[in-house]
Order: sequence, then C-alpha cells, then structure tokens
Amino acid sequence: MNRNLRKLDYWGTTTSLLCAIHCALLPVLISYGYVKASALMSHPLLEVLILGTTAVLVYLSILKPYLQNKEKPLPFYLAIGGIILILTHHMIPFGHSFVIILGGLMIASSHLLNLKESKSTT
Repeated sequence: MNRNLRKLDYWGTTTSLLCAIHCALLPVLISYGYVKASALMSHPLLEVLILGTTAVLVYLSILKPYLQNKEKPLPFYLAIGGIILILTHHMIPFGHSFVIILGGLMIASSHLLNLKESKSTT
C-alpha cells in the first residue's frame, strides 16, 4: 500500500470515529441543555461536511482500490454496510442514533482493517 493511501485510511478512521462520537454525544448534550439545538455542533452544514469528508475518504482509500483490484473484500463490505446504515438511518422508525453510530464505527473499522491488511502484505 502506498503512503498516500495509508494517510487516507488514517484520516478516514479519524473522521469516521469523530462522526460516531458526534452522533452519540449530540442528542445527550442537547437533552441536558449543554448545547442549543441551533449551535454550531448541531448545524446541518457541519453534518454534511463530516459525512462528505468521510464519503470521499471511503471512496479513495477503500472503494476505488477494491473495484480496481478486487482485493481485500472485508473492508469493502464493511464500508458499504456502514454507508448504507448512515444513508438510511432516517428511514428506521427507532434507534436513529444507534444506527448512525454503528455505521460510523463500521466505516472506521473498515479503514483500520484496510490498514492492518495492507501492513501485513508489505
């Protein structure tokens, strides 16, 4: 794995974990009154920025290399599952936060697994 893809996986892991933490803490912070619903942390633009960055990093470091070489299927399928959960979490009638947190953790896991598999082959 070249150095640039490794950096993308590090950034991908970081943004995915931050996304999961953001989605886990935000409802709690709003309900206890620590963050107003109109605050920057709950602003839709921030959520779009986090999700967009995560999507670009997943595409560049996991999806694109898999589609070119058909190697390392587990990170690919974990990433696809995480993306599906994140994109469809509003369609699920209960547990919205849990579903999106699980999606973020799946994407972070796919980046970590991609890094681990890449280090074992070099």
